Amino acid sequence: MEYIGESYFILSVLVLLSFLAGFIDSIAGGGGFISIPALMLSGVPAYLAIGTNRLPAVFGTAVATYSFIRSKQMIWPIVFIGTAFAFLGGIAGGCINTGLDPDTINKMILVVLPVAAIITFIPRKQLKRSLSDLSKLDLYFKVPAICFLLGIYDGMFGPGMGTFLIIVFYSFIGLDMVKASAVSKGINFASGFGALLIYAKAGAILYSLAIPMLCANIVGNYIGSKLAIKKGQPLIRLMLIVVITIMFISLIKHYL
Repeated sequence: MEYIGESYFILSVLVLLSFLAGFIDSIAGGGGFISIPALMLSGVPAYLAIGTNRLPAVFGTAVATYSFIRSKQMIWPIVFIGTAFAFLGGIAGGCINTGLDPDTINKMILVVLPVAAIITFIPRKQLKRSLSDLSKLDLYFKVPAICFLLGIYDGMFGPGMGTFLIIVFYSFIGLDMVKASAVSKGINFASGFGALLIYAKAGAILYSLAIPMLCANIVGNYIGSKLAIKKGQPLIRLMLIVVITIMFISLIKHYL
Protein backbone atom coordinates (compact mmCIF):
# COMPACT_ATOMS: atom_id res chain seq x y z
CA MET A 1 0.00 0.00 0.00
CA GLU A 2 2.37 2.57 -1.27
CA TYR A 3 0.06 5.55 -0.89
CA ILE A 4 -1.76 4.79 2.38
CA GLY A 5 1.06 3.17 4.31
CA GLU A 6 0.07 0.26 6.50
CA SER A 7 -3.14 1.83 7.78
CA TYR A 8 -5.73 -0.92 7.82
CA PHE A 9 -8.17 1.61 9.24
CA ILE A 10 -7.96 3.68 6.05
CA LEU A 11 -8.33 0.56 3.95
CA SER A 12 -11.42 -0.39 5.96
CA VAL A 13 -12.90 3.05 5.34
CA LEU A 14 -12.20 2.74 1.59
CA VAL A 15 -13.88 -0.68 1.54
CA LEU A 16 -16.93 0.67 3.37
CA LEU A 17 -17.20 3.65 1.03
CA SER A 18 -16.79 1.35 -1.98
CA PHE A 19 -19.77 -0.66 -0.73
CA LEU A 20 -21.78 2.57 -0.44
CA ALA A 21 -20.64 3.70 -3.89
CA GLY A 22 -21.69 0.36 -5.38
CA PHE A 23 -25.06 0.50 -3.64
CA ILE A 24 -25.78 4.00 -4.96
CA ASP A 25 -24.31 3.28 -8.40
CA SER A 26 -26.53 0.23 -8.92
CA ILE A 27 -29.65 2.32 -8.35
CA ALA A 28 -28.93 5.78 -9.71
CA GLY A 29 -25.31 5.93 -10.92
CA GLY A 30 -22.75 8.41 -9.62
CA GLY A 31 -20.90 6.11 -7.21
CA GLY A 32 -17.59 7.47 -8.47
CA PHE A 33 -18.34 10.76 -6.72
CA ILE A 34 -17.90 8.85 -3.45
CA SER A 35 -15.10 6.37 -4.17
CA ILE A 36 -12.75 8.57 -6.22
CA PRO A 37 -12.59 11.43 -3.66
CA ALA A 38 -12.15 8.80 -0.91
CA LEU A 39 -9.10 7.39 -2.70
CA MET A 40 -7.66 10.85 -3.26
CA LEU A 41 -8.16 11.82 0.40
CA SER A 42 -6.25 8.68 1.38
CA GLY A 43 -3.24 9.98 -0.55
CA VAL A 44 -3.70 8.35 -3.96
CA PRO A 45 -2.88 10.69 -6.90
CA ALA A 46 -5.86 11.63 -9.05
CA TYR A 47 -4.96 9.57 -12.14
CA LEU A 48 -4.32 6.47 -10.00
CA ALA A 49 -7.53 7.07 -8.04
CA ILE A 50 -9.54 7.12 -11.28
CA GLY A 51 -7.77 4.01 -12.60
CA THR A 52 -8.04 2.10 -9.31
CA ASN A 53 -11.74 2.93 -9.05
CA ARG A 54 -12.41 1.53 -12.51
CA LEU A 55 -11.84 -2.07 -11.37
CA PRO A 56 -14.50 -2.18 -8.60
CA ALA A 57 -16.84 0.08 -10.57
CA VAL A 58 -16.82 -2.08 -13.71
CA PHE A 59 -17.25 -5.44 -12.00
CA GLY A 60 -19.79 -4.01 -9.58
CA THR A 61 -21.78 -2.72 -12.55
CA ALA A 62 -21.53 -6.20 -14.10
CA VAL A 63 -23.29 -7.66 -11.05
CA ALA A 64 -26.03 -5.02 -11.17
CA THR A 65 -26.43 -5.65 -14.91
CA TYR A 66 -26.84 -9.39 -14.26
CA SER A 67 -29.52 -8.69 -11.63
CA PHE A 68 -31.51 -6.57 -14.07
CA ILE A 69 -31.11 -9.23 -16.79
CA ARG A 70 -32.43 -11.95 -14.46
CA SER A 71 -35.44 -9.82 -13.58
CA LYS A 72 -36.15 -9.36 -17.33
CA GLN A 73 -35.83 -5.57 -17.13
CA MET A 74 -33.26 -5.23 -19.93
CA ILE A 75 -34.26 -3.98 -23.38
CA TRP A 76 -31.47 -5.48 -25.47
CA PRO A 77 -31.78 -3.51 -28.74
CA ILE A 78 -31.28 -0.27 -26.75
CA VAL A 79 -28.22 -1.75 -25.04
CA PHE A 80 -26.63 -2.99 -28.27
CA ILE A 81 -27.25 0.22 -30.21
CA GLY A 82 -26.42 2.41 -27.22
CA THR A 83 -23.14 0.63 -26.49
CA ALA A 84 -21.90 1.10 -30.07
CA PHE A 85 -22.67 4.82 -30.14
CA ALA A 86 -21.43 5.44 -26.58
CA PHE A 87 -18.13 3.83 -27.64
CA LEU A 88 -17.85 6.15 -30.65
CA GLY A 89 -18.78 9.12 -28.49
CA GLY A 90 -16.12 8.14 -25.96
CA ILE A 91 -13.47 8.23 -28.67
CA ALA A 92 -14.70 11.64 -29.83
CA GLY A 93 -14.77 12.89 -26.24
CA GLY A 94 -11.23 11.75 -25.65
CA CYS A 95 -10.09 13.68 -28.71
CA ILE A 96 -12.01 16.81 -27.67
CA ASN A 97 -10.66 16.59 -24.13
CA THR A 98 -7.11 17.11 -25.32
CA GLY A 99 -7.91 20.74 -26.07
CA LEU A 100 -10.62 21.56 -23.51
CA ASP A 101 -10.10 22.87 -20.00
CA PRO A 102 -11.66 20.42 -17.45
CA ASP A 103 -12.90 23.40 -15.43
CA THR A 104 -15.09 24.38 -18.36
CA ILE A 105 -16.74 20.96 -18.31
CA ASN A 106 -17.33 21.16 -14.56
CA LYS A 107 -18.94 24.59 -14.84
CA MET A 108 -21.25 23.32 -17.58
CA ILE A 109 -22.30 20.44 -15.33
CA LEU A 110 -23.13 22.89 -12.53
CA VAL A 111 -25.74 24.43 -14.83
CA VAL A 112 -27.07 21.04 -15.99
CA LEU A 113 -27.53 19.42 -12.55
CA PRO A 114 -30.43 21.59 -11.26
CA VAL A 115 -32.24 21.01 -14.57
CA ALA A 116 -31.67 17.26 -14.23
CA ALA A 117 -33.08 17.33 -10.69
CA ILE A 118 -36.24 19.08 -11.88
CA ILE A 119 -36.70 16.61 -14.75
CA THR A 120 -36.77 13.63 -12.36
CA PHE A 121 -39.85 15.10 -10.65
CA ILE A 122 -41.82 15.70 -13.85
CA PRO A 123 -44.38 12.86 -14.09
CA ARG A 124 -44.82 11.09 -17.40
CA LYS A 125 -48.35 10.10 -18.34
CA GLN A 126 -47.28 7.15 -20.47
CA LEU A 127 -44.18 5.03 -19.83
CA LYS A 128 -42.64 2.57 -22.26
CA ARG A 129 -42.00 -0.80 -20.65
CA SER A 130 -41.02 -3.04 -23.57
CA LEU A 131 -39.47 -3.04 -27.03
CA SER A 132 -42.91 -3.00 -28.67
CA ASP A 133 -43.64 0.35 -27.03
CA LEU A 134 -40.66 2.01 -28.71
CA SER A 135 -40.98 3.78 -32.04
CA LYS A 136 -38.38 3.62 -34.80
CA LEU A 137 -37.60 7.26 -33.97
CA ASP A 138 -36.81 6.22 -30.39
CA LEU A 139 -34.65 3.25 -31.31
CA TYR A 140 -32.79 4.44 -34.39
CA PHE A 141 -32.46 8.18 -33.78
CA LYS A 142 -32.95 9.16 -30.14
CA VAL A 143 -30.99 6.27 -28.59
CA PRO A 144 -27.93 6.73 -30.87
CA ALA A 145 -27.98 10.51 -30.33
CA ILE A 146 -28.29 10.20 -26.54
CA CYS A 147 -25.57 7.57 -26.23
CA PHE A 148 -23.18 9.31 -28.61
CA LEU A 149 -23.50 12.65 -26.80
CA LEU A 150 -23.17 11.08 -23.35
CA GLY A 151 -20.29 8.98 -24.69
CA ILE A 152 -18.55 12.27 -25.52
CA TYR A 153 -19.14 13.37 -21.93
CA ASP A 154 -17.78 10.04 -20.66
CA GLY A 155 -14.66 10.42 -22.76
CA MET A 156 -14.14 14.01 -21.65
CA PHE A 157 -14.99 13.67 -17.96
CA GLY A 158 -16.92 10.54 -16.92
CA PRO A 159 -18.34 10.66 -13.36
CA GLY A 160 -22.13 10.62 -13.25
CA MET A 161 -22.47 8.96 -16.67
CA GLY A 162 -24.89 6.35 -15.30
CA THR A 163 -26.99 9.03 -13.62
CA PHE A 164 -27.35 11.06 -16.80
CA LEU A 165 -28.20 7.92 -18.80
CA ILE A 166 -31.09 7.11 -16.46
CA ILE A 167 -32.42 10.67 -16.61
CA VAL A 168 -32.32 10.97 -20.40
CA PHE A 169 -33.77 7.49 -21.02
CA TYR A 170 -36.63 8.42 -18.68
CA SER A 171 -37.10 11.94 -20.05
CA PHE A 172 -36.51 11.56 -23.80
CA ILE A 173 -37.22 7.89 -24.51
CA GLY A 174 -40.01 7.52 -21.96
CA LEU A 175 -38.76 4.38 -20.20
CA ASP A 176 -39.88 3.81 -16.64
CA MET A 177 -37.01 4.37 -14.22
CA VAL A 178 -36.39 0.68 -13.54
CA LYS A 179 -35.96 -0.03 -17.27
CA ALA A 180 -33.89 3.16 -17.65
CA SER A 181 -31.62 2.04 -14.82
CA ALA A 182 -31.31 -1.43 -16.36
CA VAL A 183 -30.25 -0.31 -19.84
CA SER A 184 -27.90 2.32 -18.40
CA LYS A 185 -26.04 -0.44 -16.52
CA GLY A 186 -25.52 -2.46 -19.71
CA ILE A 187 -24.20 0.56 -21.63
CA ASN A 188 -22.07 1.75 -18.71
CA PHE A 189 -20.50 -1.66 -18.23
CA ALA A 190 -19.37 -1.85 -21.86
CA SER A 191 -17.86 1.64 -21.92
CA GLY A 192 -16.31 1.20 -18.47
CA PHE A 193 -14.71 -2.12 -19.40
CA GLY A 194 -13.00 -0.51 -22.39
CA ALA A 195 -11.61 2.24 -20.15
CA LEU A 196 -10.50 -0.38 -17.59
CA LEU A 197 -8.35 -2.11 -20.21
CA ILE A 198 -6.61 1.18 -20.99
CA TYR A 199 -5.90 1.93 -17.32
CA ALA A 200 -4.66 -1.61 -16.70
CA LYS A 201 -2.32 -1.45 -19.68
CA ALA A 202 -0.97 1.90 -18.42
CA GLY A 203 -0.30 0.44 -14.95
CA ALA A 204 -2.66 2.97 -13.37
CA ILE A 205 -4.43 0.54 -11.00
CA LEU A 206 -3.36 -0.09 -7.38
CA TYR A 207 -4.53 -3.67 -7.03
CA SER A 208 -3.85 -3.77 -3.27
CA LEU A 209 -6.67 -1.25 -2.92
CA ALA A 210 -8.76 -2.13 -5.96
CA ILE A 211 -9.36 -5.80 -5.11
CA PRO A 212 -10.74 -5.26 -1.55
CA MET A 213 -12.82 -2.37 -2.87
CA LEU A 214 -14.04 -4.57 -5.72
CA CYS A 215 -15.42 -7.17 -3.29
CA ALA A 216 -17.31 -4.51 -1.32
CA ASN A 217 -18.55 -2.79 -4.48
CA ILE A 218 -19.96 -6.05 -5.83
CA VAL A 219 -21.93 -6.61 -2.62
CA GLY A 220 -23.21 -3.03 -2.71
CA ASN A 221 -24.27 -3.36 -6.35
CA TYR A 222 -26.01 -6.67 -5.69
CA ILE A 223 -28.04 -5.33 -2.75
CA GLY A 224 -28.79 -2.02 -4.48
CA SER A 225 -29.96 -3.59 -7.74
CA LYS A 226 -32.25 -5.99 -5.88
CA LEU A 227 -33.79 -3.07 -3.98
CA ALA A 228 -34.19 -1.03 -7.19
CA ILE A 229 -36.05 -3.90 -8.86
CA LYS A 230 -38.23 -4.51 -5.79
CA LYS A 231 -39.01 -0.90 -4.83
CA GLY A 232 -39.10 0.46 -8.37
CA GLN A 233 -39.41 4.04 -9.55
CA PRO A 234 -39.87 5.84 -6.18
CA LEU A 235 -36.55 4.51 -4.84
CA ILE A 236 -34.67 5.26 -8.06
CA ARG A 237 -36.07 8.81 -8.18
CA LEU A 238 -35.03 9.39 -4.54
CA MET A 239 -31.50 8.08 -5.16
CA LEU A 240 -31.18 10.19 -8.31
CA ILE A 241 -31.86 13.31 -6.23
CA VAL A 242 -29.29 12.17 -3.64
CA VAL A 243 -26.65 11.61 -6.32
CA ILE A 244 -27.38 14.89 -8.11
CA THR A 245 -27.10 16.71 -4.76
CA ILE A 246 -23.75 15.04 -4.01
CA MET A 247 -22.46 15.98 -7.47
CA PHE A 248 -23.69 19.56 -7.14
CA ILE A 249 -22.18 20.08 -3.66
CA SER A 250 -18.83 18.58 -4.67
CA LEU A 251 -18.57 20.90 -7.67
CA ILE A 252 -19.75 23.95 -5.68
CA LYS A 253 -17.09 23.27 -3.02
CA HIS A 254 -14.46 23.07 -5.75
CA TYR A 255 -15.34 26.42 -7.32
CA LEU A 256 -16.36 28.54 -4.29
